[in-house]
Amino acid sequence: MGGTSLRNINLAKSRACPVLLADFGKMKWSLVVRCLSFFFCVHTSIQREVMCPVPTIENAKTLKKPGTHIEYECLHGYEPDRFTITCNEQGDWDNMRHCTAKTLYCGPPPSIEHAVQDFKEQYKDGETATYVCPSNYIKDGDPYMICSRGRWIGKGKCLQMNCLLGPPTPGTSTSPTGKNVFRAGESVEITCSKTHWLFGTKQTKQSILCKESGEWERLPVCEEIICDIPFGQHVSYPDYYFGGDRKLGVKKSFRCESGYHAAAGTATCTENGWIPNPLCTEIACPEPRIDHARQLDNPLQTYKPGARIQYQCLHLSRTFEITCDWLGKWKDMQSCPGSPCLKPERIRSGSLKDPQNVKDYYAEKDTVEYECSEGYMFEEESHARCTAQGWIYPQCRRKATTAKPSGGDCGQPPQIEDAVQDFKDRYEDGEKADYACPAFYIKEGDLTCTRGRWTGSGKCWRPCTVDLKAMDDRKLQLTHKDTEKIYLTHEDVIEFSCKRGYRRAKDSVPFRQRCTNGHIDLPVCV
Repeated sequence: MGGTSLRNINLAKSRACPVLLADFGKMKWSLVVRCLSFFFCVHTSIQREVMCPVPTIENAKTLKKPGTHIEYECLHGYEPDRFTITCNEQGDWDNMRHCTAKTLYCGPPPSIEHAVQDFKEQYKDGETATYVCPSNYIKDGDPYMICSRGRWIGKGKCLQMNCLLGPPTPGTSTSPTGKNVFRAGESVEITCSKTHWLFGTKQTKQSILCKESGEWERLPVCEEIICDIPFGQHVSYPDYYFGGDRKLGVKKSFRCESGYHAAAGTATCTENGWIPNPLCTEIACPEPRIDHARQLDNPLQTYKPGARIQYQCLHLSRTFEITCDWLGKWKDMQSCPGSPCLKPERIRSGSLKDPQNVKDYYAEKDTVEYECSEGYMFEEESHARCTAQGWIYPQCRRKATTAKPSGGDCGQPPQIEDAVQDFKDRYEDGEKADYACPAFYIKEGDLTCTRGRWTGSGKCWRPCTVDLKAMDDRKLQLTHKDTEKIYLTHEDVIEFSCKRGYRRAKDSVPFRQRCTNGHIDLPVCV
């Protein structure tokens, strides 16, 4: 009875019999015996294939696909090199091996072009070999090489460091022309256009060196000229007034902070920055100059609005105070008389008329009366006059002994310089000679016929003309802007000041000057 017919038997009623195993090559046969009764048993044979699971061996690679035999090769640095395992009848692998690491050494590492290297003849596993590039070269790739299982890992290079020149800004030029790569120590000359300058400088032309580090000593790039926002120049809200376009030639209106005034109505961007420079100047009064006076306070270099200075005239007890206003002008300016004349002296053939009332000093324009001795008479006036140059004394001369015709009448009077005169040929005793002076001249004195002689004096004091060209040459301006006097009469006083940015020269005459008979001195500013 075959095995198939036995499977159809009701197994529930059967009893198991002992199982016998038989080995046949790579196939295993199993004999199954089942007894149906005490005397009757049947057997069934089952065939199955023996399979070995594929093993995983570290540090090895398979040279032949899995099957009954598998061939392996250990990776570099491991041993054994190759081995084969065989699947046995029990489902196990015969000749199973493991890949174990070898102790390997490396020889000298490979040479690197341009590198400075001092390598050993032999390196242990895991040791590193470091190379050095020259000063004008830079490492590229791995910074060093590693000995790994007898082989060198890592690859480095020494690349020469060069300076690269990009495309030039439109309107600029470079020399040498067309060269873009420069070695250490070489230079390139950059010439910028009129509206550009070198980056970070205010120069339009410069030679720039390539350093050993492969970098330019300065960026070889031209940038458009743009003026900076003038912070720190006391401009009110500089971001607002100077924002936006700040290219060459642009003009900006602006306002200054409190206490400062603008040097001009607009600011212009130039190669040298915004002009005028500075844009805002502190409101201050110039150092005052008052002749023949002394300052009672300690002098300062600058005087801000509200500052007050007290003065005292040198030759008078009078004091006064001047104040710096908010426009930078001095208010309540006054003048003091010039150097006094000392006590007047006696004159030849004459004496003081009132000696008991003579003072120790006199101011300008003061007079003192004299009288001539017996038999003498004054040539012109009878009083002495105090001037800036000192006393002008009268002159006494001896009277004539010969009798004058016509009871003391006088002939034509003497000519008076610059006077407009139409004198008669003869004047009676006590009669005055009339004369006039031209416009702007000051008339002083009279001519009187006295006992046949002309007494007194006539004078036409000349005016002064302020030469505007001479003022401009000396950097002068009138202190009071509302004063536009070109002509000054005799004894008139005018005050000058320096134009902005200039100061009075050390050897200059004072700013306050007086017209003296057509002559006036001009100060000098530098």
